[in-house]
Amino acid sequence: MSQLDAIEETKRKIVTVLLILSASLASIILLWLWLFNLPPDQVCPNLTSSKANSKKHLIIPASKLYITPWAGQHRVYGLFLVPNQYKFNPHYISYLIVINPDEMNPIDETSTLAKYDDLVAPQGYYISRNYLTTRQSLGYIMTGRSGDLQQPCQWQMHIMRQD
Repeated sequence: MSQLDAIEETKRKIVTVLLILSASLASIILLWLWLFNLPPDQVCPNLTSSKANSKKHLIIPASKLYITPWAGQHRVYGLFLVPNQYKFNPHYISYLIVINPDEMNPIDETSTLAKYDDLVAPQGYYISRNYLTTRQSLGYIMTGRSGDLQQPCQWQMHIMRQD
């Protein structure tokens, strides 16, 4: 085998490897797009339960969602319109429930905004931005629940009075 034949054989191997890598990458992208665009699996939860919207327990659905976990950390969150009486009020605790009612996510109430993008808080309210971890959101997407993740009614901010 001449040196020219060896070079040609190496080029063929490189082209083959590149074709396999390209096909694999295209398959992964198509799978991701398919998973991310699946329709919702669950019916929205009922926000009119006996504990909801009482003086001791307030449930607020998300007004707007931002879901781009591939863009990095802190890229999956919901915006909630919250009455001003709960802003930094030590008598109340709040947590976030997304899709799974048994999984409570603590809320770090650091963002009390009056406006965010095109969402403007009405008089007497503020906008609270609450995050879901990238790990949780990717878990929902990879298990075919992205349709549920993208429904604002599946995101609930719970505010409870501490007694």
